[in-house]
Amino acid sequence: MKKVLTLLFLTTFFWANAKTEPIEIQGAVGKLRGVLTTPDNFNQKKIPVVIMFHGFTGNINEKINITIAETLAKEGIASVRFDFNGHGKSDGDFEKMSLDNELEDARRIVQYVEQLPFVSKIGIYGHSQGGLISILLSSELGKSKIKAVAMLAPAVIIHDNMLQGSFFWHYLRPPKCTR
Repeated sequence: MKKVLTLLFLTTFFWANAKTEPIEIQGAVGKLRGVLTTPDNFNQKKIPVVIMFHGFTGNINEKINITIAETLAKEGIASVRFDFNGHGKSDGDFEKMSLDNELEDARRIVQYVEQLPFVSKIGIYGHSQGGLISILLSSELGKSKIKAVAMLAPAVIIHDNMLQGSFFWHYLRPPKCTR
């Protein structure tokens, strides 16, 4: 873990040699738009691909997502990052997005990546709610399709918070010391 964090930290300050190209596929409720990042010296040989899932209010252009994609490319790994429906440049209404349609979006992205001719294996990475999607998707598809899973602060207690009616409350309530 220390090696990964050190690598991410160090590469924040160095330009990674990577090529990017926009991608678009049909999602659960409209077009999903994203970016395919490949190593600069990529010559269509078989390489691993990491699919990146952003958090609840996130998008593909957050600095952490760009840094991770560039770092992976520098290590010879391609990545696909995309905006879930209702986020960033993808179609859909943020108020109508759900875990179900985000999970369907994730399935469709995996199907898209499986069809790329250069894919040797697929890993997934998720941040916050994207981490929850990673857990659900990897348990559904299994090890035969998803070879690695990485999560950053996965939102694994969303369901419990929603049942308690406190999903957004802790974001809106000021600290006790200010009341």
